[in-house]
Amino acid sequence: MTAAGYVFGTQQKIATLVDLLRYRSIAQPDDTAFVFLKDGETIAASWTYQQLDHQARIIATHLQALTRPGDRVLLLYPSGLEFIAAFFGCLYAQTIAVPAYPPKANQTLNRLQAIVADADAAAAMTTEALLPDLQRKWREEALPPIHWLASDGLDSHNCNWQEPPITSATLAFLQYTSGSTGNPKGVMVSHGNLLHNERLIKQAFGHHDQTISVGWLPLFHDMGLVGNVLQPLYLGLPCTLMSPVAFLQKPLRWLQAISDYRATSSGGPNFAYELCVRKISPEQRRQLDLSRWDVAFTGAEPIRAETLDRFAAAFAECGFRREAFYPCYGLAESTLFVTGGTKTAAPTILTVEPDSLSQNRVVLTDAGLPLVGCGHPRFDQNVIVVDPNTLTECHQGEVGEIWVSGPSVAQGYWNRPDATAATFQAQLAPAANNPDYFLRTGDLGFIQGTELFVTGRLKDVIIIRGRNHYPQDIELTVEQSHASLRSPNGAAAFTVEVEGDEQLVVVAEVERTALRKTAADELEVIFSQIRAAIAKQHDLQVHAIVLLKPGYLPKTSSGKIQRHACRTGFQTGTLASVAQWQVAQTDSNPVVVLPTYDRETLLAQPASQQQQTIQTWLQVQIAARLKVGLEQIDLERPLTDYGLDSVEAVSLVADLEDWLGQSLDSDLLNDHLTLAQLSQVLTTQLYQPSPNLTPCPLPRRRSRLFWSWSQAVYQHWFQLSCQGLEHLPTDRPYLLAANHVSHLDAGAIVVSLLKQVDQVICLGAKDYFFDHALKSWFSRSFLNLVPLDREGTLLGALDALRHCEQLLNARTPILIFPEGTRSRTGEIQAFQPGLGLLALKLNVPIVPVYIEGTYQALPKGRLLPRRHPIQVTFGAPLDLASPQRNAADREACQAITDQTRAAILQLRANRLEQTFAPIPTQTNGRAIK
Repeated sequence: MTAAGYVFGTQQKIATLVDLLRYRSIAQPDDTAFVFLKDGETIAASWTYQQLDHQARIIATHLQALTRPGDRVLLLYPSGLEFIAAFFGCLYAQTIAVPAYPPKANQTLNRLQAIVADADAAAAMTTEALLPDLQRKWREEALPPIHWLASDGLDSHNCNWQEPPITSATLAFLQYTSGSTGNPKGVMVSHGNLLHNERLIKQAFGHHDQTISVGWLPLFHDMGLVGNVLQPLYLGLPCTLMSPVAFLQKPLRWLQAISDYRATSSGGPNFAYELCVRKISPEQRRQLDLSRWDVAFTGAEPIRAETLDRFAAAFAECGFRREAFYPCYGLAESTLFVTGGTKTAAPTILTVEPDSLSQNRVVLTDAGLPLVGCGHPRFDQNVIVVDPNTLTECHQGEVGEIWVSGPSVAQGYWNRPDATAATFQAQLAPAANNPDYFLRTGDLGFIQGTELFVTGRLKDVIIIRGRNHYPQDIELTVEQSHASLRSPNGAAAFTVEVEGDEQLVVVAEVERTALRKTAADELEVIFSQIRAAIAKQHDLQVHAIVLLKPGYLPKTSSGKIQRHACRTGFQTGTLASVAQWQVAQTDSNPVVVLPTYDRETLLAQPASQQQQTIQTWLQVQIAARLKVGLEQIDLERPLTDYGLDSVEAVSLVADLEDWLGQSLDSDLLNDHLTLAQLSQVLTTQLYQPSPNLTPCPLPRRRSRLFWSWSQAVYQHWFQLSCQGLEHLPTDRPYLLAANHVSHLDAGAIVVSLLKQVDQVICLGAKDYFFDHALKSWFSRSFLNLVPLDREGTLLGALDALRHCEQLLNARTPILIFPEGTRSRTGEIQAFQPGLGLLALKLNVPIVPVYIEGTYQALPKGRLLPRRHPIQVTFGAPLDLASPQRNAADREACQAITDQTRAAILQLRANRLEQTFAPIPTQTNGRAIK
């Protein structure tokens, strides 16, 4: 081990995090290091220091075989102990960890792609569960080749780790700041930076040998990694972790864990404390014991005095003391921690004149703007406030840019020498008399006595719920959300304070030609699309939108947007507005009180009443979260149109779970269902479907209603027509094979067959339609899907074979899309051999089906369908199977699929001269299963 400095609880000098974990694994092998709570409540995993060290060495062994020292390794993990092991595996292999978060199912890889390009990552690690989906998205986005490693599936006996020559100057990881999507900057953090910052945190927080930590912050973020993972390791004391989603769904889980585990140190951004005040009831508070919690740190976003007051008052009966609050200031460029207060002392709060503050002067007053102090620096850290224009140090009571120097300041930005020089190598003027380098934080503040007060951002970076958002990224999203909006430089994004929270406001110019044509209902569409785009791309909820006349967006003479002037104009009502949307004040929309229904009461209601009850509940809940009237919640619009951010989305799911008594997946809100469709899904879920792999018939009336509704949609919206129904065999089962370009394909075929057959079973991609419980059940029960591995291998197709055989024995037709995935171009792609395998093994004919029009209505990548006629053509059955063909022969299987593809291509050619007849509108009393 390399000699450097003493670490808390050790008797020897330690220079790196590798030294630290190796020491803990030897000195405290069986002591608990980390505990992870599944759903924030029950223990899912618990590791000792020895187990963590062993996992890190296994991972490092594999990394050393794939990479070279100094290579960058992308970490794509959900919250859990696997991330911690992967992080230390990188350190043990002398690679540079690049923590990130795997994208959600409906998100693009834009930001991740930019990080990969900037870091020039050589490898990526994740879990076995996430690996297939990430690799698929990687291929679809045409990202550069990279080594993939699922760290939780490695051979535990393959541990041939060679300890590399690591020093305190060695880079440990790159922290990509939560800023611009197109131009992310990776902060280079060394082992020495981390150990120094951990020492600062330990001393400032007053941590000791009885400290117990609880954390929910994202582990890929510096506050979660440095504060919730590395600080407990530095102390040699346990930490209990949960995921951010678990906390957001039910804030009580955080405080309950603090109570149950008798934690002394825990914290988060200001919004976390505000959520606890709003979401935890008086009855729930009475079950909490917060008396041992003596460090309630808060930072990462503006700290509100009102929030501290409300939280302290609400939880005083739980034993929480106001003196436990520990406001602090930090940033990734200084590893994490910069300043903090004095433990056991109440936060310092000054009341200043807002007008003077806007002029960079501090004038104390009895009634004004309360500002919470962020403490003072420790040890050899130096914090000064500098006039950003003259580069001279400000006097007491003057607002300027916060500059920092000391061993915790990171090494710069990865592969960006100019940005590093500008940000990390600032000097006071004149430089000849002030040779020391400082970090320019970009934050504005002042020092009163020894206390630092942070007042804002120098460059208008928006901070909401602890995350930085660059205005230019949000503005670009706004400009691209609707064709009627001007671009470029036609929008401004900024925040205003509303009830103690920072809220997003956007101002956008409307094109002159569009302005003359835009009606009132089209304005609502513009507002809706802006909200939806911002929610999807930035996970933010919009407080207000102002549409301006062209040329009226405040700008400088050089064309730069004046966001401060936009904010002032919004607050004073002086913008040249042509239309404005804003969430209503809480008291302007009285809350509709619904009857309290439990699950049994809902089940006892008629089906139509059940769905209506759920629809009304959803309308009220969404309106309450958006602070709008019920009349603004349209049942025929997708939930994504309403722009719920992740906090509100998971909160809505949590409330649904409590009400329905069912476990739901938060991604349900991202499936682009309208409120009416979602209500229908939730209504059917009440019936607790069987867990069998084959579809479970629902009550006939419900299934009939569903497919009758689908039939009406296809007939009237898409003008569905078909031909060739006479080709369908009536004396034997068969397979239907169709081209695939859209999510509308399966429904078009099933609706076309309603008169001919009672039921059609579809083979659906296992990794798409069955990736969570509710979606899986809905796919089986209503869409009649059976899971199929779409990798295209013979063995993969065998997974569905037994289900298909059972269904065909019952004379149920089976629909398969041999291309394996939707075509991006609308052209018919190559077929996979799984179709041939099914035909051979089951000895059934194949009916070729050609679909057209669905690509124009809903191509891959489009969220909402457009009106366009859809046609379905059924061809004559193909008897391609024969006893002479071997089902294990891939060539035979491929030959069958090729012949089927040729038949579908011929149907397409024939379609050019065909005339369609409307599909039947009656089912002649046949049951729709």
